[in-house]
Amino acid sequence: MQIKTKYLALVTLHSRNSTAFFQGLNAVCERLGFPVEWLADCIYSESEYNPSARNKLTNASGLIQFMPKTAISLGTTVEKIRGMTNVQQLPYVEAYFKMQIKSFGKPKDALDVYLLIFYPVWVGKPDSALASQAAFSKNSYIDLNKDGKLTKGEFRTWFNKRVAGGPTETLKK
Repeated sequence: MQIKTKYLALVTLHSRNSTAFFQGLNAVCERLGFPVEWLADCIYSESEYNPSARNKLTNASGLIQFMPKTAISLGTTVEKIRGMTNVQQLPYVEAYFKMQIKSFGKPKDALDVYLLIFYPVWVGKPDSALASQAAFSKNSYIDLNKDGKLTKGEFRTWFNKRVAGGPTETLKK
């Protein structure tokens, strides 16, 4: 598996277990049916691999920024998630994606994986699809053309820039 060097460095910084973590993440992605690199980009964008990351505005927490109601639906809390290691969060990440894939379909690319976290109703929609005002108000920094609206296309551009490029390293599966 090819993992971006900066992702390995961030896991080492926050958890000091990059090999074990990425092997576990790869196993999760194999079971879910999509490449580990797709979810790796999403985790970078959501938490920069900090398992105790917390969004002060929404209280979303953990590697993929579980919302409080989502954590409860998975049998835990965001407080407990913030106390877990990155490896301990992986079963919750997997359970979350199984639930989302059942509801919204299997992701076709890294953007779809991220949409299952960020705004699932956009999966399968055209780039002109608009976010709700509530979603926009919490993510107005992604409004690239500053028109007071957030489209899936703007989100795609923002995400692609956020995770673009960089050297990779090969890790054993």
